[in-house]
Amino acid sequence: STYGVNDSTGRYGLRMEPAAPLLATTDGQLTVRIRHERPLRFMARLKSERCAPEQAERALLERHVGGTEFLVQVQLPAAGEYSLEIYANDPAADGETLYHVWQWLVTNTRACPAPPLPRLPPTYLGAQTRAAEFGLRALSHPDPLLMVQEGARLVLEFVCAKEPLRLTTELLDVEDNAHLNDYVFQ
Repeated sequence: STYGVNDSTGRYGLRMEPAAPLLATTDGQLTVRIRHERPLRFMARLKSERCAPEQAERALLERHVGGTEFLVQVQLPAAGEYSLEIYANDPAADGETLYHVWQWLVTNTRACPAPPLPRLPPTYLGAQTRAAEFGLRALSHPDPLLMVQEGARLVLEFVCAKEPLRLTTELLDVEDNAHLNDYVFQ
């Protein structure tokens, strides 16, 4: 396989940041950003001979930001070389098929295992497909990754183009698969 752009990259009009196919990190952490113009689904996959598939799965946190960006946060479990692959899909044209659109070769030069990230399905964080249908978007926090200090209060604001709309929310502890809805006020 090749690193960087491939035949499927152009069909979706994607812009990758960083655009270089070879990436290096000394602390095992990096974030890649994929900019797109139309609604797309994405999935990232990390591969390495130095770690088990479960470790590689827990090294990625994927999220949509603002409807035109897809971010992949990477926390590598060990020093070594990794392949970070990105797959994309246009639900209107591709059905359920995801196409390989980009691949980075990532080198981590120092052993510094980062704590594993929460296990979430691809595209779990961020606006879901039906949000655009309702004209719903996050006003106060376009990035769905929220870091809150213990005991702190967090207020989320949304704007909706179609009125009236009734929203429900859920607060989940992804590690324990526990519902914490008693801590949510609407």
